[in-house]
Amino acid sequence: EAAAGWSLFHVALLAAAAYYIEYALNFVVLSLVPPIAFSVCDILRRLGTICWGAVLLSKPFTMVNAAGVVTSLMGVLSYSIITSRG
Repeated sequence: EAAAGWSLFHVALLAAAAYYIEYALNFVVLSLVPPIAFSVCDILRRLGTICWGAVLLSKPFTMVNAAGVVTSLMGVLSYSIITSRG
């Protein structure tokens, strides 16, 4: 059943358009910042997406999920501290 007049086709089309725009904007941002800075920002964006999805869907993190998020954050933080010193 389509909810509020949206068919599966419309949702898929909207998702494809959003993905295309995100992909194109990645190239724009990549041309403006160094590749490693882009990677750090991309990791933070992905972690934000994962955490926001968990909140939005009311799904609590398991210990493995939390350990993965903390490990990723520690890696980004460690990289930022090390590169800012040298």
